[in-house]
Amino acid sequence: MSNCSEKNVDYFAGLFKTLGDPSRLIIFLRLASCCTPEMQCDVSSEWRECIGELNKHLGRAPSTISHHVKKLFNSGLIKMERRGKRITCWADPETLKALREFITAPPSC
Repeated sequence: MSNCSEKNVDYFAGLFKTLGDPSRLIIFLRLASCCTPEMQCDVSSEWRECIGELNKHLGRAPSTISHHVKKLFNSGLIKMERRGKRITCWADPETLKALREFITAPPSC
């Protein structure tokens, strides 16, 4: 039985659509950098970034970074947590795992 369902393909197409914007892709890759196939993704504070820190690396307006982070969050690619005035975000380990599996062993359609 094929694991190529319309729902599965639609899900990944949505993720790739979100990542199709260069700024969102850069943000996601930065947040996902701890999660290589050889290591367990650790969502401890050392791998989380504040939205303001992302702004320093990308040189975009904070409102622009917030817009892109919201898109990544709404698609399920990242997680976010508010602590006072700071909002930290990190790549969702389960979504990273699903993306890896989809890319390395895509369904046969």
